[in-house]
Amino acid sequence: MNSPRLTLALVTDVFPEPEEHRRLLARLRDARAQGAELAVLPELPLNLWAPATPTPSDADAEPPGGPRASALAAAARAAGLAVLGGAIVRDPSSGRRYNTAVLLNGTGEELLRYRKIHLPDEEGYWEAHHYEPGDDLHAPVDIGGFGIGVQVCSDANRPEQPVAKPPRRSTGDASRLNRPASRCSALRFGRNTPGIPPSRALSAERLTRLGAHAGFTTGY
Repeated sequence: MNSPRLTLALVTDVFPEPEEHRRLLARLRDARAQGAELAVLPELPLNLWAPATPTPSDADAEPPGGPRASALAAAARAAGLAVLGGAIVRDPSSGRRYNTAVLLNGTGEELLRYRKIHLPDEEGYWEAHHYEPGDDLHAPVDIGGFGIGVQVCSDANRPEQPVAKPPRRSTGDASRLNRPASRCSALRFGRNTPGIPPSRALSAERLTRLGAHAGFTTGY
């Protein structure tokens, strides 16, 4: 039977330069040593925060499976830890750019890909200048017996709550995080999330109390 708890590491630092990828791996290994089963990185963790200005750069984006996505997969595989990260991904057929969250398992395999839907367009967050809004939801995927869905930052603040397609029901014990009989969690991650030290592992039952500080939400 799967455990009714899922231990997460909320990593708050970013790794925008290739020479910093060793530090990313160190963070993930530290998280796994503390018992984490999933590490949640900030929004666009291998980019500088490009939307700080309204002018996009071609270097900020990459094709599917590009260098940033490959680096995330390699780090997840080397650490043996599931990782939620992302990149600005250019659609090869249309050339349009999307802020794309990627959930990887501990072998570096991609489990889920989600394009951010709500894009701010204001001082310091000129996101609508840099990429297009996504328009597709996703089904939850399994991490440690939990059905996991993803939101990116301001997606969670909208009335439509674009999280995921209807979740599957659990046949095991219910998580203490969620409503009875549901073991699905919606993970919201963003940039500049205060209050959580780098690579601190948290048990799932504590996320309800710490979520406001971690940039995290749970449940539907």
